[in-house]
Amino acid sequence: MKLTSLLNDKKKDYFYIMHLSYDGADRKHLWECAKENNIIGLNHCGIIEHDWRRERESLKKKNCISEIWARQLDMFHGMDKDEMDKDDIVVVLDGWSCVLGIAENLDVCNYDKNRSNCNGYSGGFFGYTRKVEWRKSYEWDKRRSLKNPVRGFNNTLSKVDKSKKWWTSLVDFDF
Repeated sequence: MKLTSLLNDKKKDYFYIMHLSYDGADRKHLWECAKENNIIGLNHCGIIEHDWRRERESLKKKNCISEIWARQLDMFHGMDKDEMDKDDIVVVLDGWSCVLGIAENLDVCNYDKNRSNCNGYSGGFFGYTRKVEWRKSYEWDKRRSLKNPVRGFNNTLSKVDKSKKWWTSLVDFDF
């Protein structure tokens, strides 16, 4: 099935792409955790001691976080005009060139600072997570290469619609 068919089935004209990494590191470990536990997640070590949903305004006033990160956290938590909804689709990438999985049926965002790797805890994941169902997930060593990599996707999370340059790189992906 192509991603475009899944989008049509769900009557969607957008999807999300995301990376799971700590500044580009630990991708394999984080993907295995995501796949096995049916979760996706975000983290920002500058604010992980705080629940973004409850303390958003005070953290923004203190300039603890950049506008880009604030927008990504708002999107992930469902507090933004581009917020993620239960019936959305998320394509998880290993960087720019390979798809690791396609998630759907997103649950609400949960917060658990003890899950984060920010405090030296080895083997964790991210502090902000959502349960998902994997429409398709690949073993790390069998991840699927893209014909056209999503060069320049440096954020952790982004909404992709027909106006974004990554649309054409991904809608014809056959999973």
